[in-house]
Amino acid sequence: MKAPKLFLVRLYARPRPKSKFAKKYGGAYVNCLVNFLIARGAEVVAKDIVAQNGWTVSRRIVTKIVTRKDYKRDKQLEAYFDEALKLGISTVFHCHPPKKAKKEK
Repeated sequence: MKAPKLFLVRLYARPRPKSKFAKKYGGAYVNCLVNFLIARGAEVVAKDIVAQNGWTVSRRIVTKIVTRKDYKRDKQLEAYFDEALKLGISTVFHCHPPKKAKKEK
């Protein structure tokens, strides 16, 4: 039996202006583990799930195949891998606060 493979689709997204995230976050790096046959399909699924959660994808950073071996070093990462195998996708947002405007001198 072959080891399960998933696509890791890493995106950068910004919250939509009227979303509940707009005031708290300036953006997020989003890791999506997607159980899909082809890379392009995995990217479409990842972008759609991010959009459904009130974010606008600015760019795709990387799409690559990953296996459980890539996530063995950390139990939480391994749990995301298992979630994607079970549900078809696992999405983790690594958010940062909005940038503050620079003060004039």
